[in-house]
Amino acid sequence: HAESASNAQIRVIVLLGNRQIPSTTTIINDNLVRIHFIPQEPGIHTVHVSCANQPIEGSPFSIRVERPRAIQISGECFHRLRLNDLGLFRIHCHGQRGPIQTKIFNLSAGDRYDIGQTISFQLHDTYEQLIQFSAQILLTSFNILLATRLKVIQERIRNVTLSKENGRTTVSFQLYETPTQTTTNEQIIQNLRHLINNQILNLHDPNRCILNTIIGSVVVGPKGEPVNVKLFPQASGDYTGEFTPTKIGQHRIDITFANIPVQGSPFFTEVYDPSQVRIGPLPRDIIVNTENTFEINLDNAGNVPLEIKISSPTGVNVPNFKYASLQSVITGQG
Repeated sequence: HAESASNAQIRVIVLLGNRQIPSTTTIINDNLVRIHFIPQEPGIHTVHVSCANQPIEGSPFSIRVERPRAIQISGECFHRLRLNDLGLFRIHCHGQRGPIQTKIFNLSAGDRYDIGQTISFQLHDTYEQLIQFSAQILLTSFNILLATRLKVIQERIRNVTLSKENGRTTVSFQLYETPTQTTTNEQIIQNLRHLINNQILNLHDPNRCILNTIIGSVVVGPKGEPVNVKLFPQASGDYTGEFTPTKIGQHRIDITFANIPVQGSPFFTEVYDPSQVRIGPLPRDIIVNTENTFEINLDNAGNVPLEIKISSPTGVNVPNFKYASLQSVITGQG
């Protein structure tokens, strides 16, 4: 906070020992300056803050930076999961504190034009500053402004929402493709990154006050149908998560800690429906020592973990069984 002096006179140097750590200074308003730096290794960092070449009271400030333990994920739902079964997983934080986010997408649902791609970015402006406005007016104006800045029709930008993360505002929306489009989603995302990283997106609130975007905050989700997921904090500091898939197909699970993907993320799981496996027709009369075939249709069942076992009337397994043109490991009886 710089209430008694020009914020243009504020100078900050971050040191690890005698080595200077890169930092940026952002003027938020007449009384507030935000300093941003990313420590690359553990150790005692000192932050020297001066105003008009004079150290401010308390400067330099010491910050202990420790090397974090890797956040670990466990759960039996990360490979295969039956349709409509509850998928459970646990996020092991090892005592570390930070915001956890989990997003799940069904990558196999819909086609190119009926599924939006989730895009988000952050603002320096607080969530409390923005929710004082009418939600309908604010979100409608964001929709119009984003379409204008990104030079696309409004129909391609839908479901604009605001949420709170670490006291900051996250703006999210879904970007759709259309049959008559002239620019791809990838080109629009590249343009959004350019506008935000150069601080020229120029969103504003209903009072026409410019909102400050955070450089490098664009997060791009996969093209897929969002799946509802819930997180529950535990007394140990860990989190448990749960979701229930309602459609078959490959699902992608993105988990971040402190806005950084955890080790192994994204995770993938195949959702299958064994009730949709179709077999037939089976041969009724066959001759010993002749090759016979039958078909198993998995079109609406997904990547089902099946096993095929054929045994004789005396219980002896038929040897040299072969199968082909199947996308999953097949198991079953014949």
